[in-house]
Amino acid sequence: MATMGITASNVVIPAGEVTFRVINDSREFYQSMVISQVEDPAKELPYLIDKMMVDEVATGRTAQVAELKPHGSGAVTVEMKPGTYILFATSPDTM
Repeated sequence: MATMGITASNVVIPAGEVTFRVINDSREFYQSMVISQVEDPAKELPYLIDKMMVDEVATGRTAQVAELKPHGSGAVTVEMKPGTYILFATSPDTM
């Protein structure tokens, strides 16, 4: 399995319209970036053990930049409500 991660340039953003610009640094894997609002930061995210990935549908996905090819880029603009969010990477190669 590939190791995936997210590096964000800002960890705190104001509520309102936010554009997430995403670059897939992988040399071989398609990846997506998912944005989900977290109701309880102390609660673990739903995880699919057999697929070794977060269940993005069960997280209540807020938005996504889907299936970026290796070295590809994309963006999504989201109206962010006040709250706590998580960014995580997924890969169709793990599905």
